[in-house]
Formats: sequence, structure tokens, C-alpha cells
Amino acid sequence: MSKSTFDNEVRSSFLSMKMRVRPYILFAVTALFSACLALSAQAQTAISAVNGFDSLVRNYNAVVLNNATFSNSNMEGAIAVRGNLTTSSGSIAYKTSVYANSSDPTLYVGGQLKISGETKLQSGYAALPNSAGSFVTVNGSQRHFLTTTGGKLNLDNLQNPLAKTSPTTNPTPANWNWASIESTAISLSSQLAAAAVTGTIGVNTGNQTLTFSPNSTDAGVVVFNFDASLLNGNSYGGQNFSNLKFNIGSDQTFVVNVLNANGKTLIGQGVNFNTSSFVGAGGADQLLWNITGSGDVTLMGSGDFYGSILAPEATLSNGSGRVEGQILAGGLTYSNAQLHYNDFSPTAVLVPEPGTYALWTLGLCVAGLVWHRRRRATRR
Repeated sequence: MSKSTFDNEVRSSFLSMKMRVRPYILFAVTALFSACLALSAQAQTAISAVNGFDSLVRNYNAVVLNNATFSNSNMEGAIAVRGNLTTSSGSIAYKTSVYANSSDPTLYVGGQLKISGETKLQSGYAALPNSAGSFVTVNGSQRHFLTTTGGKLNLDNLQNPLAKTSPTTNPTPANWNWASIESTAISLSSQLAAAAVTGTIGVNTGNQTLTFSPNSTDAGVVVFNFDASLLNGNSYGGQNFSNLKFNIGSDQTFVVNVLNANGKTLIGQGVNFNTSSFVGAGGADQLLWNITGSGDVTLMGSGDFYGSILAPEATLSNGSGRVEGQILAGGLTYSNAQLHYNDFSPTAVLVPEPGTYALWTLGLCVAGLVWHRRRRATRR
């Protein structure tokens, strides 16, 4: 066999092998791209869910799907309660810069408002469509809603025109449907609980800090799974901690899925979680606790709790401290505590819609099939 003939046969064999390998490479690339599509779809779901929570709570400091009890507690923001609100002395909606011109009521109770003593509404107006009581105006300016439980809702000095009319006839929040809010909240909580974990929780034994860190510095939503069954006092997974820290980037939103929380106190007595230095560059307004499942959950043994909370099927309680964030919960019990309005402001990069990726994948598959058919045609 001559050298030229041998070279031609080697070249033909190589080209034939290359033609056979190409479709498999293309199919492998397509499979890899499809896997990336699934991950991207999960990321998009998490982004959509945190934004969904942000839209659901509006500008309310607390949205309660069943009953709420406030005892000697002050609420910086607006409150919406589907069931009964039982309260004693305290104030509601005292952050007037947010609520002075709001079209939604700063106090909305779908069931009965039960007051012992006096609770003062400091901004906006009240909507109490089903509460039993009487609206009283004294000397043309002092306005009170007297409840059948002997207490008084003080509506003095409010500038909103609706503060001058009876809370029983005032408008409820626009486009507000409790059944839809509940089902949406449960769905959002489930979506976040199913999201891929992209952050790590660990205890730094040197300074006894329970630290939440992202696996990547990329912008977007970072998801953690915090298993409350591993809590035992001030230890997590057998390691003691006295500080809590979140390494949130300025372009990241942290979601902490709290699992197995029924009957638990999430942050025990004496844990330091009360300075902004422990919350990272993003701040508490980019931190969302997603408490899954039903039951009773205590947020803090004492001190302050940072971040907004989604707990549509749980009853939350907190005493002798404050929460910095917005709350959507099944039930809420507050005693000698404060709820501060810290607007949840998720920061996340938008990724292409899953449909876009699907079209790209389809395009690659079609291109591969066309190329494969042309190759077969040339061999005939």
C-alpha cells in the first residue's frame, strides 16, 4: 500500500469517527444544558417566591391569618388580622412617615376587636367591619371606638379623613381576599422549602458564632435549611453558640427555611442578635425566615430578632424584645414587646424565564437532528 493511499484511509477513518462522535457530543451538551435549565428554573422560583411575599404583605408590619394577641406591646407599623385581635395597653402604627397617607387601613380586624384598657392608633385609620362597639366623638375632636369588652381604641389627632368616621363602616384594604392570601402564602412557603440549598450553616467554635454563609458571592437568592430539631438551648448540632451572624452580600437575599420548629425557641436566652454588624452588608431587609409546618414557635428567648418572617401555618410568639421586619403568620402572640417596621426589600438578579431556556434547548435538538440527517444523506 502506497503512503498516499494509507494517508487517505487514515483520514477517511478519522473523519468517519468524528462524524459518529459529533451527535453524541451534541446530545451530551443538550443534556447538560437541560440540567442547567432545571437549576435556573429553581433559582427563578426562589426569586419569584421572595418577591411574591413582598407583594403579599404590602406595607403591613404584621398580617395574621387567624387570631392575634398583643399585651403591653407597641407596633411600629400597620396590622391586619383575619380573626380576633385581643389587646391591652399599647400603640399601633406609630411610624407616621410610612402610613400617614396610606389608602389601606393601618388597623384592619376581620373578626372582633377586644380591648382591655386603652390602645392608641397613631396614624391612618381603622377598619373594623365585624367588631361590636360604638364610635364616640367628644367635643368634636376626640374620637374613640369603645369595645364591648370595656376597652377603648383611641383615634385622637389622626389626620386621615377616614379617622373621623366609624371604623365599622370604613373601607377594608383594596383587593384584599383572606382566602387567597392564605393559599398564596402556603404555596410560597412550600416553594421556598423545596428550593435547592445554596448556603451553609456552621458554628465557629472560636467565637461561638452560628454563621450563615453563601456558597457563592453571586447575586441572587441564597437558601438555607435550618433544622430546629438540632437546637438544644444555645447549641446547634451539639455545638454551643452565643452569637448569630449572616454574611449577606449587598446584592443577595437570604432565605432561611426553618424545619421542625413546633414547640421550639429559635434563638435562646442570651444569644447576641441585636446589632446590624451581625446581619451583613445586605441588612435585615434582605433576610426572610420561612417557618414551615404548623405549631407554636417562639422567636427569641430574649432580645431582638432580625428579618421578615413567613409562617402561614404556625403561631408565633415573642416577649421582652422586638422584631425588625414584616410578619405573615397563622397566629401571633406578643407580650411586653415591640414590632418594628423594617420593610422587606429583596434583591435578586433576574434570570431568563424557563420558557426561554426551553426554546434554546429545542433549537439545539432540532439543529442536531438536521445535521444528523444531512450527514446520512451525504453517505448514501
